[in-house]
Amino acid sequence: MATAVFGLVLAAGALGWFAPERVDESHANIALIVLAMITLAVTGAADNVSAIYRSTMMQAAVPDTMRGRLQGVFMVVVAGGPRAGALYAGTLATLTALWVPSLVGGLVIVALVGVLVRLNPGFRAYDAEHPTP
Repeated sequence: MATAVFGLVLAAGALGWFAPERVDESHANIALIVLAMITLAVTGAADNVSAIYRSTMMQAAVPDTMRGRLQGVFMVVVAGGPRAGALYAGTLATLTALWVPSLVGGLVIVALVGVLVRLNPGFRAYDAEHPTP
């Protein structure tokens, strides 16, 4: 959600919402800059928490015989995912506006998480003490 809110902040800046009379290189919209910084800080914090949960779940739920293979897949996803996201964001921003990729991407991820949790209730019921394979 923080990524989508960041997209809204960028849209607000691009469309002149909440702007003082004049916004240029010497007259910044401080309110939107601070709000953008807060949303990016929340996004980074959520990513760190997510990384801890992903690593913990993999270590707790994956059998020892498969852990090395899954760690390799995990590293490919961690290394390749941001590159694919950068390609998506750059292409979409070029075709539309700078704020569109973060807004659309944030909303798509929230929707996907909702669908995955709905289709697989085990995600919500995960327990590190008693992992289910």
